Amino acid sequence: MPLQTNIAQWGSSLAVRIPQNIADDVGITEGTSVELSLDGNVLSI
Repeated sequence: MPLQTNIAQWGSSLAVRIPQNIADDVGITEGTSVELSLDGNVLSI
């Protein structure tokens, strides 16, 4: 089920907040390296 969240300013970059339950489900914690990919106008983490 899609979840809508907001983009926040973080210094001179933008940030996406990942809800804890989703982070737990996919096994990511602070410092986990992720890959970003762009397919047309769709950004995937």
